[in-house]
Amino acid sequence: MQLPEIKHLSVIDSLRGVAALMVCLFHFISSNALFEQEPVNDFFSCGKYGVPMFFVISGTVITLSLLKSGYQLKHFGSYLLKRIIRIEPPYLVALLLTVAYMYARELVPGATPVDLRPSAKELLLHVGYLVGFFEGVRWVNPVFWTLAIEFQFYLFMALIGPMLLGQMAGRWAILVIGLILPVLFPGLGHLIDWLPLFFMGIAVALRLTNHISLTEFILVLGGCSLSGVIVLGYPDVIFALLTALVILLFPFAKSAVGSFFGRISYALYLLHAITGAVFINLVAKFTDSDVLNVLLVAIGLLLSILVAHFFYRWVERPSLRKSKQIKLGGRRGAVAR
Repeated sequence: MQLPEIKHLSVIDSLRGVAALMVCLFHFISSNALFEQEPVNDFFSCGKYGVPMFFVISGTVITLSLLKSGYQLKHFGSYLLKRIIRIEPPYLVALLLTVAYMYARELVPGATPVDLRPSAKELLLHVGYLVGFFEGVRWVNPVFWTLAIEFQFYLFMALIGPMLLGQMAGRWAILVIGLILPVLFPGLGHLIDWLPLFFMGIAVALRLTNHISLTEFILVLGGCSLSGVIVLGYPDVIFALLTALVILLFPFAKSAVGSFFGRISYALYLLHAITGAVFINLVAKFTDSDVLNVLLVAIGLLLSILVAHFFYRWVERPSLRKSKQIKLGGRRGAVAR
């Protein structure tokens, strides 16, 4: 299937929305063992696998963007600036809001006596996504670690992309090295661990644009799955595979609900821990039944969605527009968000 003029894969909107909602419910329910029925908490623990879905999606959209723009290493500066303007302003605002919450909670009577306020060093490391490289330094928001992985992937594609997206020999050299490294050096906690999932997204983009044959696509997907299972385990790989296949088979599937949640997915992902999760944690101590907890989760989710909607309009959308104005490889309108 040749799709030379891909402008927007609408199914990715829905997948982003699903992944963001999964992570929200995981933090709302399973992280706190909110329900008395343990199987319910276990079911929603699957929400953490929204993260591998995001990584496959990023592999797809970044690859399509580089292919569409004819990216070369000489475009490194404009490419990196485009990505920074796209993700950094919402992230920094979310970081400031999180820190403000941590200071505000100290004023709330009955709050858990734990000082969560970050040091100046921790804040500085957050700005450069460097927290994971230093011992004893924590992310102030539990979801921020994935943004560091994403940014490492952007740098990886900026440097390796021309070779990876070029001739078959170079592509396979990168793929083989990238799939062996996680097996040889597992548990590093950085991009290397997650390369098999990003490579799945890259393979989807290359197949959609007819840059690789179906046989090569199957071989790449098989190698990614094997490496991923060894390093990450079956659940991460299953959710990643399902995401890759949905994008490949239904690239233009569209729904109004999916489009809405796709738009606010980044904001929802960034802010749910200091909106819905905080609300649930504060009120849960006063509820004494699973029925009330269901209502509590619904209100917390609605609160998170509402805040994410306005955050998208006032913070994220302006940075998205600025990012789109930056030419990459002499062209406008790249696919990546």
